Amino acid sequence: MIGTDEHEIRETIALYFNSLETFDDERMRNIVHPEARMFNVGNSNVFFIKTREEFIKGTITAPRLHGMIPFMFEVKEITINTHELTASAEVEWRMVMPDSIGVHHTFYHLAKIDDKWVIVNMLDCGREVR
Repeated sequence: MIGTDEHEIRETIALYFNSLETFDDERMRNIVHPEARMFNVGNSNVFFIKTREEFIKGTITAPRLHGMIPFMFEVKEITINTHELTASAEVEWRMVMPDSIGVHHTFYHLAKIDDKWVIVNMLDCGREVR
């Protein structure tokens, strides 16, 4: 049986992917802490760091992505570890686009702030497969 915290963390991760899929920047702001950082290692081992707002601007509000619809996210597996008011969610997922698939393995770090789980850090390794 899944505990309350684990259930809430899974809901937060689900809302994260739903926000990406529906381009909902306000929902994303509600589940990602304002000081969060997104660390990515992408194609060709390019490493970059983004703030929450840079991440939202480059993904959710990016006009170039809106033209790629339909695309969807498939979460393959989630492993969650919690300790008091902190948690780690390891997620294997795919971004399915018309011309390619993004294969990702991401570690989300969450904190329970004001009785709500929010993402405070993300480390993602992804690559595009055509």
